[in-house]
Amino acid sequence: MERFCATTLSLITNALGISLSEASRKNCIALLKSVYNSNKAYPYERYIAYNRELYNSLNVQRDFAVFSKVLEKTLKDQEAKIHFPWYSMYFHLILFELFIYWEDLPEQLDNLRKPVATEVCSDLGEKHAQLLAYYLDKNYHGKVLLDVQPDKVYTKLASGSLESDLYVTNFSTPAIPEDRLFVVEDVPSAKNLSALGRKIEEYRMNTLIRQLAYLN
Repeated sequence: MERFCATTLSLITNALGISLSEASRKNCIALLKSVYNSNKAYPYERYIAYNRELYNSLNVQRDFAVFSKVLEKTLKDQEAKIHFPWYSMYFHLILFELFIYWEDLPEQLDNLRKPVATEVCSDLGEKHAQLLAYYLDKNYHGKVLLDVQPDKVYTKLASGSLESDLYVTNFSTPAIPEDRLFVVEDVPSAKNLSALGRKIEEYRMNTLIRQLAYLN
């Protein structure tokens, strides 16, 4: 069982290209072994009304979708291999507790996400486009690669010539596909910036998922 748990962890680290310290490896193996032993002693759900493990897991899945999908695939594969309910009964518990016992896991996962190529344009001119770029850099530094294009006229461009991942403007235009356009106020509000942040993180996660051979 210890070899099996070590193999499971290796599948995850190899799929994502992340590391696991020796101390963390021992703790994570102990976690998986405790799950196995607990099931042998009492192979039933342990909650009555409030499923704390599910609640915690849903929050982790929201913030770390890529890791969650890799773990889901790994546990499903291992469940099919040894006929033990790794995924069907213990996915939520294992997902949450790995974030407790795996040192630097959130930081490593965040570093996997690539910056989003973001084009910034304004109908109020260059200085205003630079102001918008300032807000983006301040709030999403390291998460976006900014390209300020104050004088660009998108209505004259063919859709195939739009090379950036995301376009942030203070005006709407049908020339840019809706899923790649984000319209902000002339002075971005906190609500604006929060919604844009979610869009940036969603794009970064989805890009990483598409690039992982393990999931495709």
